[in-house]
Order: sequence, then C-alpha cells, then structure tokens
Amino acid sequence: MNSYSDTEKNIFHKIEQCRFRAALRYIDNDFPHYINFLKSKYKPGNNGIAAMNCNPFTLGHRYLVSTASKMVDTLYVFVVEEDKSYFPFEQRFEMIKEGLKNIANVEVVPTGKFLVSSMTFPDYFSKEEGFNPAMNVAYDFEIFVNYIAPALDLRNRFIGNEPFCRTTRTHHNIMKKTLPQKGISVIEIERLENKFGAISASTVRKLIKDKEFDKLDSFLPGTSIDLLTRFGYLN
Repeated sequence: MNSYSDTEKNIFHKIEQCRFRAALRYIDNDFPHYINFLKSKYKPGNNGIAAMNCNPFTLGHRYLVSTASKMVDTLYVFVVEEDKSYFPFEQRFEMIKEGLKNIANVEVVPTGKFLVSSMTFPDYFSKEEGFNPAMNVAYDFEIFVNYIAPALDLRNRFIGNEPFCRTTRTHHNIMKKTLPQKGISVIEIERLENKFGAISASTVRKLIKDKEFDKLDSFLPGTSIDLLTRFGYLN
C-alpha cells in the first residue's frame, strides 16, 4: 500500500467500507440489533471468546472454557445457532448453560447468523461429508474482527487442539495467521483426554447411536447426561 498515493488509498478504503456494508445487508437486516444485543452483554476488561457448536457439550468443552476463563476477565462463549447438527440449537444451548453455570465470569450467547453460520462459513456444515481445500473463511473473520469483537472488546480467541477434523483444523490455522494481525490473540488449548483417548463430540454421538451409555460418564459432565436423558436420547 505504501506505493499508492493518498488519493488511491482513500478510494480503496471507501471500496472496502462499501463491501462491508453490502455484505451485512446481504446477510440480514437484523444485524444492528444483534450487535446491540452483544453490547448489552459487554463487561469491561480483558475479554475473550470461544465459539463452539457442542454437539453435544462434553467434558472437553468444559475443560477448554474453564481453562480459558482463568486467562480473561470475561469469557464469551458463542454457541453456533445454525440448526444443522445432530442436536438442535435449543438443546445444545441448554447443555452449555447448565454445564458452565458454576463459572462466574462466563457469558453464553448465540452466534445468530453472523459467526460460523451457513452464510459466513458454509464449509463448516459439510465437514463430515468431506474436506473442501478451497474453503474460504475470510468473510467470517471480517464480520468477527470489524463488528463482533469491537462490540465486546474481545482481545483473545480460544480454540481447542483439533486432531480429528481437517476442516476445523484448517479454520484454526487460518485464524492463527489472520487474527493476530488484527490485534486479537489466538490461544490454542490442548484437548482433554480420557482413558479412551482424546475427547470428541463425534465419539459421544457414536456411543449414543450404539447405545453404549455406560461409557458416557468418561466423556460428558453430569449436566449433559441429565439433559440428554430428559431429551430422550439415553432411553
């Protein structure tokens, strides 16, 4: 950019701002209301974010949040709201709220359509069908960096080590290269393991499908087991 004149730089800046405005109008007219909702949850301090699907909420998720919460004043846990998972959003949200209710500095909020959604990161929802080497998460990061992070003064984004899913691992690698340039640290937390190996939600879903309920207490907090029983999955 240093080779361009001030006039050219100003033109490029205006084009960029128009692109952002057009993109947000394309996503949803309710976007300003969502940002105002986030601002209503704002607490001053050194704040962080962990964005999670939690399909379902495991001991690994709780470990990540518990570890991250000790590094910030307030940790905002964004729950993927898109209903394209084995467990619907309402059930996942309730499991997360119950599982984290004893961690005082955690705020649980929905992502709406504006973070890890079919509009901003469509490849996330087809990851079990296959890996897309041309996956593009730039738009998801643009929305996050320019609007969501400023609303809550998010300075740290926490992710879990990902040994299984290539899509998620690629997303994390791009994040680690991109967000620090925007002033947001990316902190990776090692995945929790049990006697069966690394804890993953996909393993839990298989155990439920195979009705191996006796193994679930090695993967799930009691709150998730209680709720999954109430929802009718463990009958």
